[in-house]
Amino acid sequence: MAINFPDAPSNGDEFTSGDRTWKWDGTTWESLAGGLTATLPVVLTDLDISLASLEVTDITDLTATAAELNILDGVTATTAELNILDGVTADAAELNILDGVTATTAELNILDGVTATSAELNYVDGVTSGIQSQLDGKAAAGSGGGGFETNFLLMGA
Repeated sequence: MAINFPDAPSNGDEFTSGDRTWKWDGTTWESLAGGLTATLPVVLTDLDISLASLEVTDITDLTATAAELNILDGVTATTAELNILDGVTADAAELNILDGVTATTAELNILDGVTATSAELNYVDGVTSGIQSQLDGKAAAGSGGGGFETNFLLMGA
């Protein structure tokens, strides 16, 4: 409902719209209806002023507590960003492990299925090219004599 307040009220003027009455105090219209004491700032222009009120009783089916709602205070995430978290079951400690990770999804997916331990992965620390190609190169160099022997005889003890 749009309320059209007078453009040039005098101090003490009262204005009624529907079942509500306001009184001009020189700067703002103060609501007098129904014992309401809220002061409404009003900018006087040629525009219609639309007022909307939200009462606590207007919120139905709310199951969140005040503490739960206060968690959202200051959140600037979009709906799409929040929906990314749909189904996440990690706790804060588990998510904090990822703090500072700069890997892409593709880089992380390379590790999918790796069964090596940390110790096993550390064996290749410092390797700068494919291990198999290095071994193949050594084997080719060794087959003509002057390199290491590539034919090993493994016997059980």
